[in-house]
Amino acid sequence: MAGWILGLTGGIGSGKSSIAKMLSKMGIPVYYSDDRTKALYDEHPSLLAALVDLLGPSVCVNGRIDRREMARIVFADASLLARVEETVYPFLLRDFQAWVDDQAAPFVVFESALLLEKPIFRQVCGRILTVSSPVEVRMERVMQRDGVAKEQVLARMQHQWSDAQREALADEILVSDNCRAVLPQVVGVYRRMMQ
Repeated sequence: MAGWILGLTGGIGSGKSSIAKMLSKMGIPVYYSDDRTKALYDEHPSLLAALVDLLGPSVCVNGRIDRREMARIVFADASLLARVEETVYPFLLRDFQAWVDDQAAPFVVFESALLLEKPIFRQVCGRILTVSSPVEVRMERVMQRDGVAKEQVLARMQHQWSDAQREALADEILVSDNCRAVLPQVVGVYRRMMQ
């Protein structure tokens, strides 16, 4: 079983996935919460059934969750989104705990864009690392990565906390602004986690 749990978060386009990959290359196991959530839809028939009961049969196509249809439904109704989260997050946290129990590293990383917004995730982490990046840099990264317009990126950003909100609750702040070198900052976090 691993020791510390480092929560890794940051807004869309902040570079948190790159930071996670760097930590992984240093031998630190990383749990990617978004990827695991998508996998859990397929792995747990009871979760699939609960989501169909909650959202209706249109979210299930060929026995699998249609994530685009699910997003269309829940992002139009905040109370429904909250009920979906209440259904999904316990599955995710059980999966995460089972994963942690299988790790032998001195610490592990729980990566989630919504880590600080959701207290249920925050409480499992011993320390929090947030990746901050100027809005313009983030927009450019997402536009290039996803091939979307500036307005679409801004719309996504409006649903997330600001860097300042995340920084206020973080133990570690890493800046990814295309000016400062990121690797030395990651190494610093790694060393502090190993102490």
